Amino acid sequence: PTSSLTDAEVEHLFRIIAELKAKNVAIIYISHKMDEIFRISDDITVYRDGEYIASDRAENLNVDKVIQLMVGREVTSMFPKVDCPIGDTILKVEHLSAGRAVKDVSFELHRGEILGMAGLVGAGRTELMRGIFAADLPDEGEILVDGKPVQIRSPREAINHKIAFLTEDRKIQ
Repeated sequence: PTSSLTDAEVEHLFRIIAELKAKNVAIIYISHKMDEIFRISDDITVYRDGEYIASDRAENLNVDKVIQLMVGREVTSMFPKVDCPIGDTILKVEHLSAGRAVKDVSFELHRGEILGMAGLVGAGRTELMRGIFAADLPDEGEILVDGKPVQIRSPREAINHKIAFLTEDRKIQ
């Protein structure tokens, strides 16, 4: 219920929930956000694949126990290492420049690989991704998909080449 709300809107919602609770109104709140669940719940019920699993007072549970009930096993590693062979180059960016923020960027992405882009605010990571996706057209450079040069002049063309862009700020963009 809160994924599309601002922090101020979430606080407003929680104030309304508290007011209703004080008036003895029952509320069913469905979420995967554990901090919210534990903040506002008296009782917690877990369903998995449409099946009732368990209910208990929130004070008798903790995040690890709720997650264990949700996934059906003890979670010893939140992100276990999965052996994944690295394959051929599926995306290659060569000498891409876009505006003042992106200058001469080159990299390769291989099948089975996860490539992360990191940087401080203003470092150009968002502008780089917007340039690859053609949300903003790059000034120069080349993009190759499966070894073949492609001309991407619009987000639709990027999607046709199986390139997607998930913006860091879905509320604004």
